[in-house]
Amino acid sequence: INFDTKKVDIISIPRDSYVVLASGGKNKINAAFPFGGGLKGNGFQSTMATVQKLAGGIPIDYYVAVDMNGLYTVVEGIGGADVNVEAEYVHCTFDKAHNNCGTQHELGVQHLDGYHFLSYVRQRKGSSDVARAGRQQRAIVDVVKQLKKSNMLTQVTTLYNTFVNDVYTNLDIRQLAALAVFAMDLDMENGVATHTVPGDFLNLKSGSTNISYWGINQTAWKQMVKEIFGVDIKVDMSMDVSNIKSELQQSQQALLSLISSANGEIESANSTMSSLGEYMTAEEKSRLSGAIASCSNAV
Repeated sequence: INFDTKKVDIISIPRDSYVVLASGGKNKINAAFPFGGGLKGNGFQSTMATVQKLAGGIPIDYYVAVDMNGLYTVVEGIGGADVNVEAEYVHCTFDKAHNNCGTQHELGVQHLDGYHFLSYVRQRKGSSDVARAGRQQRAIVDVVKQLKKSNMLTQVTTLYNTFVNDVYTNLDIRQLAALAVFAMDLDMENGVATHTVPGDFLNLKSGSTNISYWGINQTAWKQMVKEIFGVDIKVDMSMDVSNIKSELQQSQQALLSLISSANGEIESANSTMSSLGEYMTAEEKSRLSGAIASCSNAV
């Protein structure tokens, strides 16, 4: 939020982003919250510290969080929101008895109540987390537009008391009031820009399991930060998605070369067993057969 230019930049960090956690180790960025102790521990502080690390040290001092039930409560509490539905979705949430549950909704501007809004922003079928994040950004902007349209932003105390049990934040009521005043004058059409941390899909192995990540394009991310915040940050190029993929390819090629070499040794050993077996003692045959079996298992 830039109070001087009266501009807002919303940056979405895909939940599967492959990052170095503030607590140490490499993982998906959404691991920062539970690793920090979650809601009852220091989950928010852990998440802020991880995002600050990703952003090259740019301070992250405040948080506002809402869970899925809370999101329903907020949207329902303001009477719904007009949303440009960009992806077809099936409305079926935690209350299956709700109106039209199971109905597939089409594209276009629609007035969504809390249940339909929740179904829409959670919809991923036919797209991806990254595409869904973009839709969520725009849907949240639509909620703010609804708050402005209904003049509810002038009722900060009422809003705070209504949603205090559904929204988690370290902002105090005065700060929230100041943000509401800022939002009242915000040009929602030209003053709000949405971004997604640039990158590409990345598959890494953990043991025998393939895990999907969003690998970050560190060079493009550095440029994005420069354009938004006006500062140059240092990025860890060892965490760049292209470099990681290149290293994986090199490792794969080296592994294939080793496998080929091992298969050659196995073939040579089997040939030795076949041609010289009658001259070998039982113990020698057993040791060579064991070595062949071990090598084959390793391959």
